[in-house]
Amino acid sequence: MEDDRYTMVPERVVAKIRRYQQYFERRDKQGRLWWRSRWHLSEGQQPAVALVVSGRSESRFLNRTAVVMNLVDSLKRPFPVIGTTLTRLREHGP
Repeated sequence: MEDDRYTMVPERVVAKIRRYQQYFERRDKQGRLWWRSRWHLSEGQQPAVALVVSGRSESRFLNRTAVVMNLVDSLKRPFPVIGTTLTRLREHGP
């Protein structure tokens, strides 16, 4: 989960998502994806990164998420990035 309280420019948020990408691409000495030894998901499943935006209105959330996701779409990422607000996460859970 990555919490964005509007204190970082969108490019910095994307840089953090890039670090998740590097983490998920990391392999052990046998060439297996390293995260698979930490998270036991079914074959074909992968962990997701949740971008949680807090501290602003719903319309600002939508604008911010659109900017960040447009930048994220340029990454070759082996995982989904899900955007939500802290309020929605509290109300509806993970």
